[in-house]
Amino acid sequence: MSTPQKARCFLSYAHEDAERNALEYFEYLLKQALAPEGLLIVDKDVKPGEDFGKFMELLGSVDAVILILTPAYKRKVSDRKGGVYDEFSRLLVRYEESNSEIAPLESIISAENQIKRFQILPVLFSGSRDDSVPSRIRSLRCLDVTDLVVSRKPNGEFQISDADSKKFGDVVQKLTSQIITTSIMDTEEYISNSKYYDYCFLDLKAPTHPGRSGDATFEKLFVKTNSYALIEKQQVFFVVGRKGSGKSTITKALPLLKPERYLSHLEINADHYNLESLFALFCSSQYRSDSDSFFPRIKAFEMTWEAVALISALQHLSAKSSDHEGITTLTDFLFTLTGDSPRQPDGISWGVSDLFSYCFARNIAFTQQCIDTSRTDPDFFWVDVESLYNLEDFLIFVLGREVLSLGRSLIRSFTGKFLVSLDGFDDAFDSFRVNTMRSGDRKIMAERAHFEIDWLRSILSFTLRAHRYNDNYLYSRLEFCIAAPLDRFLEVARINRDSYRAIGRWHSIQWSGIELSILLRKRLEYVISNGYESPSNLSPEERLDHVFNSRQLRMLPKEISFEYNDTTISIPLFVYVLRHTFWRPREILIYYSRLLALVDSLKKWNKDITTESLRRCIKRTTETIIKNQFLNEFKTSLLNIEEVIHSFKKQPNILDYDKLVSIVHPVEFIFATDTCFAATIVEKLRYLYDVGFIGFCLSNIQQQRLGSSHKHSFIFNEGLLIFSHDNIDETDICEFKYLIHPIFCEYLILNTVDSELTLVFDWEYLHHAEADLRDRQMFA
Repeated sequence: MSTPQKARCFLSYAHEDAERNALEYFEYLLKQALAPEGLLIVDKDVKPGEDFGKFMELLGSVDAVILILTPAYKRKVSDRKGGVYDEFSRLLVRYEESNSEIAPLESIISAENQIKRFQILPVLFSGSRDDSVPSRIRSLRCLDVTDLVVSRKPNGEFQISDADSKKFGDVVQKLTSQIITTSIMDTEEYISNSKYYDYCFLDLKAPTHPGRSGDATFEKLFVKTNSYALIEKQQVFFVVGRKGSGKSTITKALPLLKPERYLSHLEINADHYNLESLFALFCSSQYRSDSDSFFPRIKAFEMTWEAVALISALQHLSAKSSDHEGITTLTDFLFTLTGDSPRQPDGISWGVSDLFSYCFARNIAFTQQCIDTSRTDPDFFWVDVESLYNLEDFLIFVLGREVLSLGRSLIRSFTGKFLVSLDGFDDAFDSFRVNTMRSGDRKIMAERAHFEIDWLRSILSFTLRAHRYNDNYLYSRLEFCIAAPLDRFLEVARINRDSYRAIGRWHSIQWSGIELSILLRKRLEYVISNGYESPSNLSPEERLDHVFNSRQLRMLPKEISFEYNDTTISIPLFVYVLRHTFWRPREILIYYSRLLALVDSLKKWNKDITTESLRRCIKRTTETIIKNQFLNEFKTSLLNIEEVIHSFKKQPNILDYDKLVSIVHPVEFIFATDTCFAATIVEKLRYLYDVGFIGFCLSNIQQQRLGSSHKHSFIFNEGLLIFSHDNIDETDICEFKYLIHPIFCEYLILNTVDSELTLVFDWEYLHHAEADLRDRQMFA
């Protein structure tokens, strides 16, 4: 086992009014608590003749500085003179630099580009907060030891009461725990510890893992959520959610868990589509002119999807139908289309994206044919073009009349279903949007963004059409699981809210706290061993506790206690982590993979994990989640989301309506899809609510009126509630108080003085919310 590097801490104080006995006792306890893994550095340790300037340079490399705050300390900082001010200014610059940037997501499991963190740990030694705390650090939490008394016996031994000794010891334990944890989280061992990350993030999108792969693993780890149940019953056809909400896993679950239900799976992966090529094809000067005049782009896309679905179904059925009448004509067409050899009937080389490109190109050619064959007389031209440009004639144009007839006959001869799924908006679509943003031209940006959104709108429209006319030979055979990212869906809804908000066939993925506890428990069982399983007769919280009682995980406490505004708070660790998330699987698993990695590292220091260690680890992980899992996700749809979010910096965490309006009103919301869109106050608040940034702080009367189970109501724990209807205006929402998600408290340095701790749950609420969620989804 490698020897961990030493954690180093600097002690900064003003000599004039730091009570010597208490200070020396404090130093003594700190050195004892840090040894042998840590080192306390004090200026009095500089030996005569040593370079004091070089000693001061240590401020650039230590892990933390403990500030002994006294009236003299504040006065020297305010007067801007002397060694105290020099120390303070250096450490403040370093603190702000180390906290101004957030490590990239990949640094969670990689040492590359990791930013070395630095802590300021204020300790109020004498005086009051007003007398002793410099204004620049008033937002930092101070440990208070002003009431402790230390004296010395004649032999120099420290003399202190048992009560003060215990209190002093608790303060020192909290400080050393934070110092060591900060040092650990900059070590190669901690940063590169991907063991728990790999286990927690076993990829259920494509369930493979060395030594542990296959459908059995998928079924063991997959959580059959309420959202999955709605898709399985086809009560909804497309699911909407943020990245990491489990959309992709749901699209994989149906064909894996219900293989007997489907003849085949038409798997549409958005990242396989070259939007740049499609955009260039669509924007050719001749076609662009024609389409702007006669053919709405979304209709062209819808017709293309119809042809793609039909040909894909025929590809899968033709190999199973060697005795079907006319099958040779049909297979010859398919082989000619894809360029495969008839001697290799299973070797179809075209994917769904290739079929889409082909059918879209045929749509362009069909458009030209409609124009060329229409009468030129202005009285008839428009009517001719409109009547010629129809779905039936387009399918004949693509397949030929004979193949189309044979194909329909073949599909009618089977009784099974085809599953059509859409997923994968991670790379190609983000790249297209990034290229859009690089143009810097708002008109071009909106044009390209609308093209992308129309691609998504078209498949949603095709889905709705298929279910509206389900007596159709093809539509009656189709089931859908369309997964759309929240940021793109919000754009669709804003462009055409009536079609997609009111239809009732879409579903926003909403995990309950109970479902997330089940997901965590399943993954941790997998961490422990392949055969471990908690007793099935226990409740979800009891099963989770059972896992944490196992030998491998018992070092991680099940409950966390801490001080908040002079009140001791004790809550389950799972709930504490949950309140730092948007209730998505990805965030829960990231937090716990880091906590378990910290436990491993602490073992090397012969230290147990403490409340301070837990909170420090969660704080560090939270910074990364905000940057990579929130801001990066939405910055291609709300282009200035960082400006919007940072407009709340240093504001209270709970706001009345007038205060909230004063913050958001001056800030323009720059959406990628809109060139001249001026968002109203309601639209701005609706967006911030939809993405989980703000929630409502409800009174008892408001809770009863709205049917909210919790006074702190966010979209992820209570759903839409106030925003459930589109005719909401300012008069409807001005009566409420609002709160900012607690995940942003430290990131935005929110003012929480005299504020209640927000988003605190107990298991009773989580069970109640689970039942409410199931009822809402059942009757949606």
